[in-house]
Amino acid sequence: MKNLKLYSEVSQNIQLHSTEEVVQFAAYDIDQSRLFFASSANFVYALQLSSFQNGRAGSALPVEVCSIDMEPGDFITAFDYLAEKESLLIGTSHGLLLLHNVESDVTELVGNIEGGVKCISPSPTGDLLGLITGLGQLLVMTYDWVLMYERALGEVPEGGYVREADDLSVTCGGISISWRGDGKYFATMGEVYESGCMSKKIKIWESDSGALQSSSETKEFTQGILEWMPSGAKIAAVYKRKSDDSSPSIAFFERNGLERSSFRIGEPEDATESCQTLKWNSASDLLAGVVSCKTYDAIRVWFFSNNHWYLKQEIRYPREAGVTVMWDPTKPLQLICWTLSGQVSVRNFMWVTAVMEDSTAFVIDNSKILVTPLSLSLMPPPMYLFSLSFSSAVRDIAYYSRNSKNCLAVFLSDGNLSFVEFPAPNNWEDLEGKDFIVEISDCKTALGSIVHLLWLDAHSLLCVSAYGSSHNKCLSSGAYETELHGSYLQEVEVVCHEDHVPDQVTCSGFKASVTFQTLLESPVLALAWNPSKRDSAFVEFEGGKVLGFASRSGIMETRSDDSVCFPSTCPWVRVAQVDASGVHKPLICGLDDMGRLYINGKNLCNNCSSFSFYSELANEVVTHLIILTKQDFLFIVDTKDVLQGDVALGNVYFVIDGRRRDEENMSYVNIWERGAKVIGVLNGDEAAVILQTMRGNLECIYPRKLVLSSITNALAQQRFKDALNLVRRHRIDFNVIVDLYGWQAFLHSAVEFVEQVNNLNHVTEFVCAMKNEDVTETVYKKFSFSKKGDKVFQVKDRCSNKVSSVLLAIRKALEEHIPESPSRELCILTTLARSDPPAIEESLLRIKSVREMELLNSSDDIRKKSCPSAEEALKHLLWLLDSDAVFEAALGLYDLNLAAIVALNSQRDPKEFLPYLQELEKMPESLMHFKIDIKLQRFDSALRNIVSAGDGYFPDCMNLIKKNPQLFPLGLQLITDPEKKQAVLEAWADHLIDEKRFEDAATTYLCCCKLEKASKAYRECGDWSGVLRVGALMKLGKDEILKLAYELCEEVNALGKPAEAAKIALEYCRDISGGISLLVNAREWEEALRVSFLHTEDDRISVVKSSALECASGLVSEFKESIEKVGKYLTRYLAVRQRRLLLAAKLKSEERSVVDLDDDTASEASSNLSGMSAYTLGTRRGSAASVSSSTATSRARDLRRQRKSGKIRAGSAGEEMALVDHLKGMRMTEGGKRELKSLLICLVTVGEMESAQKLQQTAENFQVSQVAAVELAHDTVSSENVDEEVYCFERYAQKTRSTARDSDDFSWMLKCLYALMSIVAKLALNAGMSPHVLVAYRMAVASALITPFALVLERNSRPRMTFKILLQIAILSLFEPVVEQNLYYSGMKLTTATFTSALCNALPAMTFIMACVFKLEKVTIERRHSQAKLVGTMVAIGGAMLMTFVKGNVIVLPWTSNSRGLDAHSHAMGIPKQEDIARGSIMLVASCFSWSCYIILQAKILAQYQAELSLTALMCIMGMLEATVMGLIWERKNMSVWKINPDVTLLASIYGGLVSGLAYYVIGWASKERGPVFVSAFNPLSMVLVAILSTFIFMEKMYLGRVVGSVVIVIGIYLVLWGKSKDKGGKLQPNDGCAETVVKIDQQKVPIPDNNQVVSISYQFKIPKTAARSQESV
Repeated sequence: MKNLKLYSEVSQNIQLHSTEEVVQFAAYDIDQSRLFFASSANFVYALQLSSFQNGRAGSALPVEVCSIDMEPGDFITAFDYLAEKESLLIGTSHGLLLLHNVESDVTELVGNIEGGVKCISPSPTGDLLGLITGLGQLLVMTYDWVLMYERALGEVPEGGYVREADDLSVTCGGISISWRGDGKYFATMGEVYESGCMSKKIKIWESDSGALQSSSETKEFTQGILEWMPSGAKIAAVYKRKSDDSSPSIAFFERNGLERSSFRIGEPEDATESCQTLKWNSASDLLAGVVSCKTYDAIRVWFFSNNHWYLKQEIRYPREAGVTVMWDPTKPLQLICWTLSGQVSVRNFMWVTAVMEDSTAFVIDNSKILVTPLSLSLMPPPMYLFSLSFSSAVRDIAYYSRNSKNCLAVFLSDGNLSFVEFPAPNNWEDLEGKDFIVEISDCKTALGSIVHLLWLDAHSLLCVSAYGSSHNKCLSSGAYETELHGSYLQEVEVVCHEDHVPDQVTCSGFKASVTFQTLLESPVLALAWNPSKRDSAFVEFEGGKVLGFASRSGIMETRSDDSVCFPSTCPWVRVAQVDASGVHKPLICGLDDMGRLYINGKNLCNNCSSFSFYSELANEVVTHLIILTKQDFLFIVDTKDVLQGDVALGNVYFVIDGRRRDEENMSYVNIWERGAKVIGVLNGDEAAVILQTMRGNLECIYPRKLVLSSITNALAQQRFKDALNLVRRHRIDFNVIVDLYGWQAFLHSAVEFVEQVNNLNHVTEFVCAMKNEDVTETVYKKFSFSKKGDKVFQVKDRCSNKVSSVLLAIRKALEEHIPESPSRELCILTTLARSDPPAIEESLLRIKSVREMELLNSSDDIRKKSCPSAEEALKHLLWLLDSDAVFEAALGLYDLNLAAIVALNSQRDPKEFLPYLQELEKMPESLMHFKIDIKLQRFDSALRNIVSAGDGYFPDCMNLIKKNPQLFPLGLQLITDPEKKQAVLEAWADHLIDEKRFEDAATTYLCCCKLEKASKAYRECGDWSGVLRVGALMKLGKDEILKLAYELCEEVNALGKPAEAAKIALEYCRDISGGISLLVNAREWEEALRVSFLHTEDDRISVVKSSALECASGLVSEFKESIEKVGKYLTRYLAVRQRRLLLAAKLKSEERSVVDLDDDTASEASSNLSGMSAYTLGTRRGSAASVSSSTATSRARDLRRQRKSGKIRAGSAGEEMALVDHLKGMRMTEGGKRELKSLLICLVTVGEMESAQKLQQTAENFQVSQVAAVELAHDTVSSENVDEEVYCFERYAQKTRSTARDSDDFSWMLKCLYALMSIVAKLALNAGMSPHVLVAYRMAVASALITPFALVLERNSRPRMTFKILLQIAILSLFEPVVEQNLYYSGMKLTTATFTSALCNALPAMTFIMACVFKLEKVTIERRHSQAKLVGTMVAIGGAMLMTFVKGNVIVLPWTSNSRGLDAHSHAMGIPKQEDIARGSIMLVASCFSWSCYIILQAKILAQYQAELSLTALMCIMGMLEATVMGLIWERKNMSVWKINPDVTLLASIYGGLVSGLAYYVIGWASKERGPVFVSAFNPLSMVLVAILSTFIFMEKMYLGRVVGSVVIVIGIYLVLWGKSKDKGGKLQPNDGCAETVVKIDQQKVPIPDNNQVVSISYQFKIPKTAARSQESV
């Protein structure tokens, strides 16, 4: 159902040498696209086909001319091109066979044929050459001019009359050889003498041997015309029937010589027509022929489909033109025509669908148009509804169907225009079988040869016409003289002078006139109407450029909104009107010859075979684009997606491979027959796509996407009846009607839905299909519903019941708006039965009312007539529901008669239900109700009924409650008798005991005064306080209470609650020692210490102390062991992971796809191989049987997996994840953290600070290692490559430490230690120790502690030492500890510890100024965080000064309330005199300056010498030497000060050394991470700590000024911290030069599958120096 359209026509002339010269022969060069023409004057003209694209129509062709030298009287009789020799082969009348080389212009004589050459025909394979001589001989030779065989064409019997050669020869065009496409056979036509006359027959020869394969019957063939279809199926010939004087016929023969079919060339009554030539195109689907008529010659093109030959095109030429045709061998739809005078025309055709936008088909067949509205009947041609007959063959049509106007414009082969106006489409059925004769229009101006035709509106046409060609002389409109030449774009006005009868076809009375013309510089390839602008169109020029045209303006619009350029020429152009955000815009679609589909100039699809538009609306707005690909997949694309660019451009989206075919089976339609084309669509609610297959039959499909779109549109317009019909017709789930806009919205439209449908059977069908499911999210989730976002009424109420709500709304609409009828009542029963849950009782009540009305036997009751019978209604209900459920519901109504009717209609055996019903009927009403409720398991109702039956049924009541414990609360409400209530309560408590709910049971026992049972219940649940409370209620004596307390203490302790047991021992048993022991066992260290201090017994305190030390030692060992396990697990995990990745690389190298593995070997991890063991040499093979194993087997396997989940089996499939899970399981619990904190506080309280530090450090190292290991493992699980630099344990540990315990935490610990050091140092100085000696001993202890760690841990990472760095370290150690600590302790000796700490608060200010000078601190005063650092530093210093110099009122503390006055205590505190304070202040200020210099210089040195431990050790050693020298010089007169006693002096030296070693390292690390100012900012914090500790140790009083100053200091510190956090985004980043330790794992051998190759793998990871104590275990 398609028409052949001429879309491009270019005619140009060859300048011949004389007017008498004519063109006789033509040949085609495929390789270079050249045409050669031989003239009667023996000239050869060569021209390029490309010249037809560049030149204007009617102009002279640029040709190459060469002359063939011949003898006088000799002329060319045969002519062809040999591609293999790149030469022309020429045969002459004298028998010369010439080979003319085109490039060199050299002619070579290759043979001489006796009798002359009449025909030359090369084989398609290029290896053989067929010739026919003037003597009627067939010669076949090779291209080397070797004769293979010679055969005679004619068959003349012996003794018969033989004509001379000249008599036997016919004209040059009358003898031909036609080859089959593969070159194996060829056909000729020879004369045969039969019955005393000469006839002709077709002979089929085998090319290789020359054997005659077959021959046809003798017929009166015309002029020897013979053409073998390239596909080899048919041989076309022309003959006249002997018994018929009508026009000749074209017959088709098979290779065996049998005639297959035939058709007449012209009309039966026209005997003047004859065929001159026939030519097949290269696709074998079109047959072109030159037909001679009375006054003209015509080029006709036929097409075969559905066993019918259609004449699709006719182009007329004058008889004297002598037109000849040939098809382009490479382009099936390009026809080349030339005349004797040398005019060459190239015409390009295209197939266009015969189906218009309103689904009306106009199929062209010669002078008829077969009209079929596909919306009424889907029948393929040659069948049709009615036909239109014209005066000549139809060449082009244009159809207009808008604004209730339906017009057809037809351009005829004689150059005339005809017009037809049709009635409304709904009246077309009355036109069936009619044939309307259409008159030509009256046209006063020349129209030319129209190539393109388009309606602009109902009264104007836009066309492209060609003028100046020779065939224009045969056009009727050409009778009007015109001097136009070339192509013109012209507008034609159409006027009808006859009134159109609405129900009739108007075929006459039309006039046409040209109102506008413009010469076209470039060929026009397509015209397309613009639906978005009135009276306008789009014009596509050669090259793909598209411009807009406006009617009556006479200009071409070049505005950007109308201008589109396709990347390539698109013969098929259509324009759709689309909705772009409420604005109608044109969407210009173009399809080129290669299958590329362009939308507004952009490539959408690269493999499109045909496309069309679909509109679901009535305003001509296109909503979907229909695309059929060359893969035979039909895509439905939403135009909104195209406008928004959501559809993938190019070939990716529209190419379906095997996997996408399974996964996206809802996004396209697979067309079952290859080569089908989309020829049209049925818009609106029809939602159909019409396809025509290769065989010619029509198929109508209904894509789900279009159907759902139509349903959506119908619902949007509240057309419920149409939507329901669409759902029923296309078998769509009925729930779409409800779910598309939300069922809450549907409730508001239920009345309109019922009224519109007005068919109770359809409503019943709709009701039965309802289900609690949103089908737009389940069944149709792959379809996008454009209007689903408009669910304005669908609130997020997911708890409501969709089915019940919708059916309730339908039921109310039926009851209120539909008249009563039996059908309505049955529909209402359906809504009740299909509710969720089914409203069976309500349905039975309605049936019961009908039954009661029937029993009244009132014949005049109108309602009785409007209701179905009770039996009919009951059967309908039983058909909808389970009969057992209906019977039980009838029983639940306590209506035994109704139950009996239900049982009878459900075909139950009366022996089964009658005895039961009779038994119920004999019982009292309450008891009957009770029995029915028990049967129906309605226990609440049963309890109410049995209670109402009286006290005699109380045992039954208790049995019912005990069997159904949920009835206890209801029983207590219904039973009013106190004694019976007590019994119910006791039974309830007994039930709670059975349920192991002892606490609730105890409370219930108390309610019913069962104290002994309550005591036992409390004892069972371990509630010792409840037992003692009940004991008090039971009036137990003191001894009994004491005995009970001891028993409870033992029981609670045995239950693993030592803390609770301790409370009993202390409060009830008065056992202090036992209570403390229990608290120690419960790890309640703070509470144990509190009780010990409360009773002030040293032995008990020592017990707590020794237990705490023992516990700390055990925890340290456990943490070290855990750190070692973390290292082992992490190492093992990395080894397994690396093996698995190597195995993956091995499989990938062997090109083994993971897709080919079974489910058992498929990966659960990202590597896709964790289902295989790292030690496995092969893969496991599964089967379908293993997948579909029994449920018991699956459960057993799950149980085995659960039992083995706690083990790590080497080589197992889950080894990786098991190791990761074990690492995660090693984390410190919250309870462990609380216990650890309590223990640390206890150790510090009893003076075991060293043990507390050791425990805290070890615990911290473990936690950092565990968290870092888990993060490293988690990151490598999702990685395909384990890079040692990226996945470095040291980096993860630093990151964890910086986030878990930021630098402020380290500084807090540091200042705590310094605060303690200040106190200890002051005690030592007060005891007479020299500050210079203290410094020297302190550095000696620090050197001894730090140096071993530095030597061992940084042996591989220590930078090279230079003299410059050594000198810098010497100067650094001079600042700290020599100068700073000597001045610090000297100043402290002259002042107090609190004063010393307060004055040192000037350190942050000094450090901040020096850091800014040395550019170690950035300050941008405009920025808020820099302002915070400045203000915070000043606030901290101000708070320290406030704390020092403002005392205020004394705050009385319990431990200082009994202290003596200041004078009495001044000696103990060492209060100096005023002059000593002045000297001490100078020393302390100098000490602060030295400390600031140390912090700044240390940060500088660390940038060059990145080894913190080694730097700390060198500082301590040099500081020890320098301090010793200074101490010897300073104390040279009193050497006794170097003596150390085992008292506070020894403690100060050892503790000071420990603090110095750790402090120097941590200060360096914190300074490098956050800068020196950040470290010094915490210095004022020591003032707070010293003030607090001084109140404990020196009994120094606490003043209000110190408290206020402490608060101010904290505020200042946090301002500095906030400012520093903003410097680096609030997060610490580890530097590259951090000190580190490398732990190397031994190499491990990894077997690789298949070749047993062994690969060595080694790992190493790094641990920060702060974890140095735990490295040996790892």
